[in-house]
Amino acid sequence: MHYRPNSMSCAVYVCLTGLVAILCLCMHSLYHAVFGSMLSKNKRPYDVDDLPRRKRCLHNVRDIWANSMLPSSRVQELLNDAADAGASGCRSMKRPATGNNIARNLRRAYLKRNQWPSLYLGSVRVKDPKSGEECVEQLAFMLPHESIEVLARLGDPTVLQARLGMDPKSQQHLESCEAKAGCQLVGVGLWGDGVPCNWDRTESAECFSVNLPGQAKDYKGLRLPVTTLSRKMIGPHTWHDIMEVIAWSFRHLAAGVWPLKRHDGPDFSKADARRATSAGQPLGIRGALVEVRGDWKMFAEVYRLQVSQVEQCCRFVLAVHLHT
Repeated sequence: MHYRPNSMSCAVYVCLTGLVAILCLCMHSLYHAVFGSMLSKNKRPYDVDDLPRRKRCLHNVRDIWANSMLPSSRVQELLNDAADAGASGCRSMKRPATGNNIARNLRRAYLKRNQWPSLYLGSVRVKDPKSGEECVEQLAFMLPHESIEVLARLGDPTVLQARLGMDPKSQQHLESCEAKAGCQLVGVGLWGDGVPCNWDRTESAECFSVNLPGQAKDYKGLRLPVTTLSRKMIGPHTWHDIMEVIAWSFRHLAAGVWPLKRHDGPDFSKADARRATSAGQPLGIRGALVEVRGDWKMFAEVYRLQVSQVEQCCRFVLAVHLHT
C-alpha cells in the first residue's frame, strides 16, 4: 500500500445525500464525455454547444438549482414560466410551486433515469453527540466498485486505466497487482480528510472520497464521494466500521465481481434489489487501491500510524512514501 499524506482539503462535502443528487445530475454528460463534468465547481455539468436548443433551458435551470443559487420554490416557478412560454423541454417539469415537498419533487424529477447506483446503507457504531454514548446508525455510502463500474460502462475504460499522472511508487505497486491479477487494472486512490462545514469553522465533517491517481490534465481533479459524517459522531469503533465497508468494496473491485451478499454477511434486502440481481456476476472492470491520502490526524486515527512507525516504514519497507 502506498500512503501519501497531504494537508490539502478535499471538496467540502456537507451532506452525502445532497452531494449524490448533484453528482447524479451530472450523469447525462457521461453519455457524451468520459467522466462528465464533476471536476470543477465553476464548470457546468454539461456542454452548452453539445445540447439541443430545446434542452438548454432545462439544463441551465437544473444547474442553478443544484448549486443552490435559488430556492426550490423559485426554481419551480421558473420551470413553470418556461413551460407556459412554450419551452417544450420544461413541460415535463411543470408542477405546483407551493407546498412542502418542492425540493423533494425536483430532486426526484431531475434524477429520473440516472445511471448512478443507489446509496448503500451500512450500520456504523457512532457516538451520540448529546449523550456521548455509543449507538448504531445507518451511514450512507457510494461504494467505490460501483462508481468505477459506472465510469467504465458509460465512459472509456482505457482512459480510466491511464497512469500518466501516477506517482512512480504507486505505478510500481499497481504493476505488481497486475502481475498477480493477470490483467490490466484501474489504479484507484482513497482520500480521507476533515473539512469545515459551518461559517466559523467550529464544526467539521469527516469525508472519504476516491480519485484516479493515473489521471493527468483534464481529469486530475476528479473526486468521487464515498461517505461523510459529522466529527461530533466519531466514536471508538466508528472508523473501523466505516473501513469495513470501504475495504469490502475494494476487494470486489480487485476481484472484478459483484458482491454476493452485504458487507456484514446478510443477503441483500429489498432496498438493494439491483445489487441482488447483479450478485456474483462479472463487474466488467477491475481495479486496485494504490494510494491512500490524508493528513497526519487522519492517518493516526484511522490507520493507527504514529510518526515513528511511518519513518520506519519509509526507511526499511518503503511502503509509505511521504510528500511534503
